[in-house]
Amino acid sequence: MKNRGIALLVVAILATLVAMANMLEYFFASKESLRRVDGVVEQVINEAFRQGRSTYTKTTIVFEGSNDKYWLSDRVDVGGYIPAVKGDRLSLYVKSWYQWLYNYNWRSNIFYVEKEGEMIYNNLSEWRGSGRAFMMVSAILALLLWLIYFDVVKNKSISNLIQRKQQR
Repeated sequence: MKNRGIALLVVAILATLVAMANMLEYFFASKESLRRVDGVVEQVINEAFRQGRSTYTKTTIVFEGSNDKYWLSDRVDVGGYIPAVKGDRLSLYVKSWYQWLYNYNWRSNIFYVEKEGEMIYNNLSEWRGSGRAFMMVSAILALLLWLIYFDVVKNKSISNLIQRKQQR
């Protein structure tokens, strides 16, 4: 039982940390919170695909001298397309490695694009929206895990506290 209690405590702490990180990102994040990647476009791949009743577009960008691929996808009527061609100098704002640890949005890693200092794509609202969703889910999970931990492992449930007060 002791090992299960420790495991439950660790999972409750992790869920709390994920909720707090997403909360900070949701309320205070801006494009400066993302990693800026500058480069000259070597390749732009635009794809369209259907999923259910919706049509989506996916844009993949590769910079010269880099093997890294940066992508975004979204519904056609919302975005998912970056107007760029080979030779354009772009500044992409993408997630840093640590932001993938608590915000699991795999649909895109480009959230803001500048071309010669001008904004040509802005999807910071999707990034903040996914942060809000993960904040709420992980906060509810953390609350449930903490309640279970205090009730089962520490035997400090509300009903036990009431019984102790009545016995005095």
